[in-house]
Amino acid sequence: MSTPGGPVRELTGDERDHLYVLFHDSRGLRVCGCGTPEDAWRLVHDLLEATAATYDADGRFRGWTPEGQHPYDQLCGNPGSASVVCGALEETGLIEHGGSFYGSWLTTEGFIYLDLLRAIGGSDDIGDDTGYPHDGNGCPPGCPLALPWMRAEG
Repeated sequence: MSTPGGPVRELTGDERDHLYVLFHDSRGLRVCGCGTPEDAWRLVHDLLEATAATYDADGRFRGWTPEGQHPYDQLCGNPGSASVVCGALEETGLIEHGGSFYGSWLTTEGFIYLDLLRAIGGSDDIGDDTGYPHDGNGCPPGCPLALPWMRAEG
């Protein structure tokens, strides 16, 4: 499901920093740099794409394949792995859990981060000059990229 052909547009420094925090902060997805973190980035991109496609324009559920399998299970390998990974996506604020994870939908922030991942082709190529946005002080009120746990305290 990853976007073919690579990056669609160049991300701003602020967008790259927010993606960095989402994927690497201890309150985010906690993706380690060991091994192949790009696989984790692609998986999250593909899961958000699958979640966005769960309902049609009329709001009808269409999450199952003709073979009777949900894309989450296909992407994660089995229902147990899908449950763990989708729990992490819900905890970070990207998806909202319906009656089951299979009926999840993207939050407003989930759509924003899916657009950012689409822009870079679902890869982890955000550059080496990334870090914490807003000088590490948390997102100020009105930051369009803030997930609830990224907001400044106090």
